[in-house]
Amino acid sequence: MANILWHSTHILQQTRERYKIDDPQGMLTRVIAALRGQAPPDWRFTQSPAARFFVVDLATQVKILGVSYRDWGKEIVQEFQQEIQSDRVAALIAALPRYIESYVQGFYQPDVAICHELVTAYPPRKGEIGEKKRLFAAAKEQLAHAVPLQDKKLAARPNAIVVSEAELWVRQHLNWVNLRDPNKEFYLCERLTPQGIDKAKRRIFSYTSNGAVKPEADPVSGCPRQYSECYLHLEKPSTCSREYRTDAYWALPTYLDRRLLDLDFRERQPEKDDDGPLNRDEVVELYLLRRLVQAARRAFL
Repeated sequence: MANILWHSTHILQQTRERYKIDDPQGMLTRVIAALRGQAPPDWRFTQSPAARFFVVDLATQVKILGVSYRDWGKEIVQEFQQEIQSDRVAALIAALPRYIESYVQGFYQPDVAICHELVTAYPPRKGEIGEKKRLFAAAKEQLAHAVPLQDKKLAARPNAIVVSEAELWVRQHLNWVNLRDPNKEFYLCERLTPQGIDKAKRRIFSYTSNGAVKPEADPVSGCPRQYSECYLHLEKPSTCSREYRTDAYWALPTYLDRRLLDLDFRERQPEKDDDGPLNRDEVVELYLLRRLVQAARRAFL
């Protein structure tokens, strides 16, 4: 079951104002039930760096804006907010090295839950592509955890692997990687035949930063299963060995990153956010989060 959070009062209010439907509560109940019951716990709905997604209820055409993130860093954000409210900003700045170290260590945790948070009912005809592009560009600049994945990304990842004239494998799924050793990835491939993909034939191939490709027959370190049996855990290879996750998992923002992105967006375009301009405490919080993430970026490099 997926970890779904939602802002019920706000979503219902926005739905009534923007869609004029008779039963907004029934719509929201249906959406939450579908997401909680059908989405795997390790799923993400988007590959965008901002991790924003839209859910459309087919019966009412209501479009709900959501954000996905790894549920880590909430304690740091809450401590920042409490200290700012108590006018202890100088103490926070002095303690930043400790928070930076905690942030860097937390980034490598492979067993943090993914949360999907439903935020607001999006206007029915609002489709600002340019705004989204700017948001994604800002996200790439802001997020420190994108750095190790981008800088150490393996070039020329194979899409098809020829074993013989009669044996062709294609990469159909997300890549598995150990972030502490990102120079080797694992791909779950399926057999391609003239009749299409044979879902019954699956195989794991590894690919290293020096370009070597080879089939894997041995278990992952610490895993009792053979690689060929791990297809049951496509989205959560950590069930075999906790260090391995999909690269999409590692690219997902943490709660702290998501808070930074939200404040950054409201500072840039307050008129386009339901919460409006930043207040005094939020301006200070944004300043501190930026300092933390920028320092962490240097640590990752």
